[in-house]
Amino acid sequence: MDKQELRNKIFDSLKEPQTIPLDHEIVSSDDFAEIFSKSIIPPEKPEMTEYEFQKAVFEAKEMEREKKLNENKFRIEENSTTGWEVLDECTNLSKERAIELINTYILQGYNPNHLRIRVDQ
Repeated sequence: MDKQELRNKIFDSLKEPQTIPLDHEIVSSDDFAEIFSKSIIPPEKPEMTEYEFQKAVFEAKEMEREKKLNENKFRIEENSTTGWEVLDECTNLSKERAIELINTYILQGYNPNHLRIRVDQ
């Protein structure tokens, strides 16, 4: 019995609610899986182009990064003569609040090159 005959028997058995016994000497389980997957189960979607794949990977990484940023808490630091120091009451901030506060400090006259936002550990 060749693979085409076996394929025809499998199709016939799937059309009818009866089963056919498979002789392991005739077909191995690997061959059966290959025949079954190529013949019966359609692909879920057409293959993606390289560009579409790279775009999907980039979007997934970007979503993960945004999720991580939203979960993190931030602090604002100022570079002084002794190094980077945390400004008063500028710890455990949300991303939006940290941006808002740093803009307020800049409007108050702080040098923007001496301020930074860091992830609060």
